[in-house]
Amino acid sequence: MTTTILRILFTLFLAIMLLVVSAWLGSFTVSKDDGLAGGAIIFWYAVGGFVAGIVIGLIVPRYLTEKALRVATLILGLSVIVTLAILTTRFQQSQQAVESTKPPPQTTKPTDN
Repeated sequence: MTTTILRILFTLFLAIMLLVVSAWLGSFTVSKDDGLAGGAIIFWYAVGGFVAGIVIGLIVPRYLTEKALRVATLILGLSVIVTLAILTTRFQQSQQAVESTKPPPQTTKPTDN
């Protein structure tokens, strides 16, 4: 792969990882009293992490050799795949838990007047 493609992938993977990590860390700052603003708080933590990932991803590869950049990109890529797989399975499990706790729909007879 060319160095340019490696730099782009490194930046993309780093931005995704920092987005997930900063959103997760931001979730600890939200209390139950925040209400609907809690989602916005976490969103802005995630945006901040994504922007930081892009900035760091544009600076760091300039100081790495091609071999080090290749290894770092591979490690970040695998980390992103594992992280997204974990998040996907947790989301699916939470959706199944919500569906299993829903009460069955009640059928009512139509009234004839």
